[in-house]
Amino acid sequence: ILSTETFASGDFSTAFIGKYFPQEQVSKLAPTQRHIALAAVALYMDDAYRLAQEHALPREFIGWHSSHESPAEFKVKWRERQYDLEVLVHEGHLFTTTVEGEQIAIDVTQSSDSEFLYIHDGVQGRARIAHHGDSVWLDAEGATHAYTDVTLAPVQGAAAGSDGRLLANSDGKVVAVHVKPGDVVQKGQTLAVLEAMKMEFQLALPVGGTVTTVNVQAGQQVKNKAVLVQVTPAV
Repeated sequence: ILSTETFASGDFSTAFIGKYFPQEQVSKLAPTQRHIALAAVALYMDDAYRLAQEHALPREFIGWHSSHESPAEFKVKWRERQYDLEVLVHEGHLFTTTVEGEQIAIDVTQSSDSEFLYIHDGVQGRARIAHHGDSVWLDAEGATHAYTDVTLAPVQGAAAGSDGRLLANSDGKVVAVHVKPGDVVQKGQTLAVLEAMKMEFQLALPVGGTVTTVNVQAGQQVKNKAVLVQVTPAV
């Protein structure tokens, strides 16, 4: 945002995000497998350091095994997508993470609460991290993403919108409807735009499918949680 010429010139409004960072563009900014592996390293070290501190253990015990080495299973969530990972730690600093069948080796050479240095394929990198509960924000290799450790999270019900109902996120005015019955839409595609509190919200669903009904039109006032669009999710 700060590097955008329009923003820097002061010529912007509440429609700036929707215009220069549309939902379709943002939804395509998925993390690379190496970025996911780095997130697993960050979450692993955070848990390990906390455990070591609670039990007054030296950091040398991180990654120690009483028997043969076996990978730790991690479930990491990015937005609505979950990644099932295996993390093998050798000598407390060499991490081998399996991401969607690909093994990624990361050697952590230096670490602190806010960042760590690592080597991958002979190239050194720096990952800056910020922890919040079970989540970690990871800034590395030109990208920043937030991940949540859901390894021990209880089974949850269907995510909001996964039943195909697009709901208004607030009282407001519909300023645009981009679909009609019969349209085939993709996950994350903007279906409607709602104006509320002088801001525009690009509304999308976490599923793709076929539009069955459109209950609103541009210019219409709606209440919070009103059903705007109904989509039959693709099988």
